[in-house]
Amino acid sequence: MLVWFSACSLTLAPRKPHQHRKLFNSQEEKKKIKDIMRPLPYTVEANELLTFAIATMETHKVRHLPVLDQGRLIGVISDRDTRLGLILKTRLANCSPLIVREICTLDPYIVDPDEDVAVVARNMADKRIGSALIARDQKVLGIFTTTDACGWFGACLEGSATED
Repeated sequence: MLVWFSACSLTLAPRKPHQHRKLFNSQEEKKKIKDIMRPLPYTVEANELLTFAIATMETHKVRHLPVLDQGRLIGVISDRDTRLGLILKTRLANCSPLIVREICTLDPYIVDPDEDVAVVARNMADKRIGSALIARDQKVLGIFTTTDACGWFGACLEGSATED
């Protein structure tokens, strides 16, 4: 059952595939992704070893890293990608060390900082995407993950979402 709110009343309704219900007023729907993204995320260079990306994720407690090639955004690597890479490495015992470029997603979901949060969230849900990279001119400005979306959604439901 999907719980949704309408005019301050709680209603239970069966969930229909790909149907989105309004949960917030129009002001919340107009919020821009730049207002709630995590600015200046940790990144990794495409030619770094996979083990370096894993160590970076563990050190900073993140699950996604934008992948750069000489400072230009080319992809994203997730914790799931790294686990698959490690499985591949153990099955191919004689292969050379894996590099980030070989494991990362080279066609990430990239959005402009002025994109509406509602559009980004809907696209992430519909396409089952774990993160959106916020960039302009191939320069990473921020990241917005499903974890961030859940945190923001919870704050909105509690009435404590802020403008920071």
